[in-house]
Amino acid sequence: MALLMLMGVAIGFLPYFAASREIQSFCASLAAGSPLADAQAQATARGYDVVPGGEGRVLLKLPQLAPQVPSKRGCDLHVGPTGTVVTAAYSDSL
Repeated sequence: MALLMLMGVAIGFLPYFAASREIQSFCASLAAGSPLADAQAQATARGYDVVPGGEGRVLLKLPQLAPQVPSKRGCDLHVGPTGTVVTAAYSDSL
């Protein structure tokens, strides 16, 4: 019985962990110098939330799993004055 309960919890959290790994690889795939519009389009196509961060930053966040569970995981993009990605870094505390 305990094993079944443990498996149920593991299955419940599997999408959460899979989404975190997916956005980590997405952040790593964003090349410096690529246009911000392309990065935003790719993020939107994958279902990520695009949030302006102010001062040359854009946050690409995982959507909320539930209203009471806000997502803090995502990609922090630093954008240059020409509208290109300067750096892209994964963060679990956005």
